[in-house]
Amino acid sequence: MLRCDADALTKQRVRPVEPPGGRRLGSCGPVSPSITLVVADPGTLQECADGEAGEIFVQGPSVGAGYWNRPDEVFHAELPGRRGTFLRTGDTGFRWDGELFVTGRAKEVIIVAGANHHPHELEATAETAHPAVLACCVLGVDDGQREQVVALVEVLGEADADEVAMAVRRTVHTGHGVRVDEVAVVPPGTLPRSSSGKLLRAGCRDAYTAGALG
Repeated sequence: MLRCDADALTKQRVRPVEPPGGRRLGSCGPVSPSITLVVADPGTLQECADGEAGEIFVQGPSVGAGYWNRPDEVFHAELPGRRGTFLRTGDTGFRWDGELFVTGRAKEVIIVAGANHHPHELEATAETAHPAVLACCVLGVDDGQREQVVALVEVLGEADADEVAMAVRRTVHTGHGVRVDEVAVVPPGTLPRSSSGKLLRAGCRDAYTAGALG
């Protein structure tokens, strides 16, 4: 377990802090010697130093060659200065003291004022904003000028929507310094879920952009 300064993490830097402060991250343990693991900037593909967060790339005999009858560059990513191809996992994380820590999904990162925020962290905070909040999905939606932060919130039917929206905005801003541009308050069971009950982020995005959550 490692506690890291939350503000530093939004800037892709790792700065350990003493309990009870910071964000708690669980280690995935040391990387097997049979695996070559590289943490790299997802845009430039330049390798990150230990203690810098980026996207995780892996190479080794246990890594699949691709999907059946479906060519996919995800399995054949090339990195500067490295031989062979790598699986682009889509996960973000960093190395620290010989161990790997995973922080989230690269494609889900929401960028606000140059800082990276993982939606599951914003969601966990939003769900504490008001007793009527049952579940929350936070999305980054590009409006053509900047990335808007949208919170889709399932609440108990008798709750006041304006009160809940205000609480969500206030709590997320206090906890992360992030302004929520829109809060969509919806009835329980509205947000798309998998058969196991997990919120489907892509489905939530599709429903929101299609105006199907009203």
